[in-house]
Amino acid sequence: MIKFIKKLIIKIFLLIYKHHFIRAHLSLAYKMKKNISIDKNIITKEVIKSYKNKWGKLDSKPNSIYFQLYSSLRGEIDINYVPDDLYRYKIEKILNNAIYHSFFENKNLYELRLPDYKDLFPEAIFRKINGVFYDKEYHFIYNINSFINSISDNEIVVKKALETGGGLDVYLFKKCLQSGNYYRDDGMDLIQFLNFSKDIIIQKKVCQCQFMNNINPSSINTIRVVTYKSVDNNKVYIMQMLIKKGKFGSFVDNRTSGGSFIEVKKDGKINNYSIDKYGIKYPFYMNDYNLPLYDKIKSLAIDIAEKDFINRQLSYDLFIDDNMNIRIMEINYSISPAIQGVCGPAFGRFTDEVIEYCNKESGSFVFDIPY
Repeated sequence: MIKFIKKLIIKIFLLIYKHHFIRAHLSLAYKMKKNISIDKNIITKEVIKSYKNKWGKLDSKPNSIYFQLYSSLRGEIDINYVPDDLYRYKIEKILNNAIYHSFFENKNLYELRLPDYKDLFPEAIFRKINGVFYDKEYHFIYNINSFINSISDNEIVVKKALETGGGLDVYLFKKCLQSGNYYRDDGMDLIQFLNFSKDIIIQKKVCQCQFMNNINPSSINTIRVVTYKSVDNNKVYIMQMLIKKGKFGSFVDNRTSGGSFIEVKKDGKINNYSIDKYGIKYPFYMNDYNLPLYDKIKSLAIDIAEKDFINRQLSYDLFIDDNMNIRIMEINYSISPAIQGVCGPAFGRFTDEVIEYCNKESGSFVFDIPY
């Protein structure tokens, strides 16, 4: 009887979980629809039928709204566009094993997990791991107040180390020269803030190259690179690349805070427009449209992905510092499906192999069941 109840609870939870994803992604899709003109003369009923037949292998009722939006936004008809909810709810859970995500995504463990690349991450000042304070070398801090008073930086960056996304929970704290304490723009004291989370990383503020400063000087504009490790040959491929352009005056570069995405094309040239969260295009002008260090950026992403034996799709946020070095801001294991509207279908020529693989494999979920 107990086993039956547990299975019932899990089944109910999964249904709620799936419903949540469907509603969340549809809500954004309908907001985008207000800004994107869908050409019914091109996207005909026959085309939509072909699209649903393709994705019907993974979902009995695939929603074509995403296909229509992204095809219209990019001016290309391609039935390889993955439905957003299907991407997040099923495909992502099969390609990436969520059981490991708390370890892989913990920003406090990057340097330990990837020692060959530890110097590429923003320099840590100190950390809070599972409620305990450590310095950048993972030595226990006995007195956190004294440690903070010893920091010489005028500005520091504070991030939650777990359960973050979309640039949320990233803050700039500035030192008060009179008191020596650090404060956020809203007056929040650093010590007070540290009490709100068990897992936080405090880093030195980084500086970006002039090319990225020209895009937006107030934020560190990162380069989103999405890789895919083929389920057929186990080779890693670059699937998408874009620049996350922050809103002018904003410290972060995410679209939730008013930023936008600029496509980086297969030849390393960046597009002449950006797209915001709601599908609105903004003209974008630069003297040079060639992304610096393009080939090296691809190589770095592929190198790290080849060493990952758990996850088949990674989403990097890289940046180029003021010394023209490629650095790593973070590595994500949950994908933003909407970037298909910026860079095209998620898996391109690998779409059929992904569908076939996900059709016969089961995914992984991590959640707490009360008992």
